[in-house]
Amino acid sequence: KRTSHITIIVSRYGADALEVMRERELAKGRASSSAQAAEARRQRVERSRSTIEASDAEVEDEVSDETVVEEEVVAEASADETVVEEEVVAEASADETVVEEEVAKNAADEQEEEAN
Repeated sequence: KRTSHITIIVSRYGADALEVMRERELAKGRASSSAQAAEARRQRVERSRSTIEASDAEVEDEVSDETVVEEEVVAEASADETVVEEEVVAEASADETVVEEEVAKNAADEQEEEAN
């Protein structure tokens, strides 16, 4: 194996040197890498939020559509139940009338038989 050794000496730039480098970057139209990263992140967050807001709006539309459909179904069911109840009541009344007529006829027949 071949190895090598590199020594890196790190020191802070002075405030004047940093200011000069920033001015040069601005003059060239370049932003620092951290500024680029911050801008890229801001754009990603903005896209993400707009996507979330759009999906929330779609969900709200679907929920309101479901509510309208549910209200229509409930109204139809109520109307159907009312019609069925009216039909049942009418049938029951007709059945009671028939039964009452048969009871009266049977009673009259029995009275005739007793009289004979």
